[in-house]
Amino acid sequence: MKLRRPWFSGGTITVASVQGDRYFLAEGASAFEDGTPDYLGIPAVEIGLRHLQSVGLDLIHTRCKCLTAWVIQELLSLHHPMAAL
Repeated sequence: MKLRRPWFSGGTITVASVQGDRYFLAEGASAFEDGTPDYLGIPAVEIGLRHLQSVGLDLIHTRCKCLTAWVIQELLSLHHPMAAL
């Protein structure tokens, strides 16, 4: 194959191993698609914006605040067994 890159990025690999310090490049056209936008997902932007408008930003803001407070509370309650020593 004349077009062969010695590196990878994005979605250009099928498998990467940190322990084995190896990777396997994807085959065919997908091997050259690092950073390619998902054009088929573009309609989801309009759908998402319509959903945000129907729910309302105030409700989303309140939900984010509640979820953030809950996550912080749960994280603060975690204790590692070795910390008691």
